[in-house]
Amino acid sequence: MEYIEVTGKSVDEAITNACLKLETSSDKIEYEVIDKGSNGLFGIFNSKPAKIKARVKSGVDSVDEEFKEFEKNEKKVINETIEVKKEASKKEAVKAEKAVEVKDNTAEHKALATENTMEADKEETAVKAEPKAVLSNEEIESRINNFLNDMFEAMEISVEVKIKF
Repeated sequence: MEYIEVTGKSVDEAITNACLKLETSSDKIEYEVIDKGSNGLFGIFNSKPAKIKARVKSGVDSVDEEFKEFEKNEKKVINETIEVKKEASKKEAVKAEKAVEVKDNTAEHKALATENTMEADKEETAVKAEPKAVLSNEEIESRINNFLNDMFEAMEISVEVKIKF
C-alpha cells in the first residue's frame, strides 16, 4: 500500500488521524515523521502542524476486514445456536405428543372407572361451579382507595384519590 500524508497539531494527533484514514490501529501502521511541527509564539502565531507519511504494514488487514471476519464468526455462532434451539423444540414437541398420548390413555381409564368415582367428580364440579360472592360498589371503592393510597404513600407522593363508577 502507498503512503498517505497526514497532519495534526502534534505527531500523536497526526498518527491518530492516519489511523482513522487507514481504518486500522496504531500498532498496524508504519509512519515517518516529515515535520514535527511547532507551537509558535504562545501557541497562536506562526504555529506549524506536524506532518507524517503513513501506511498500513504489509500483511496486516484493515479494521473493516477484521470486522467482517468477526461478523462472519458471530453469524456462524448465531446460526449454530438457532439450530440447537430448533432441535430442542423438536424434542419438546415429541415429548408433548407422548404426553398427549399418555393423557388419552388416562382419559380412557377414567371412562372405565366405577360409578362412585364418577359421582365424586360430579360433586367436585358442582362445588367449583358455585358462583362467587359479588362485592358491593362500596367495598370495591374502599379496596381500590386503600391500595392506591398505600402505593402513593410508599412513593412519598401526596395524592387525593377520587373514584367514580
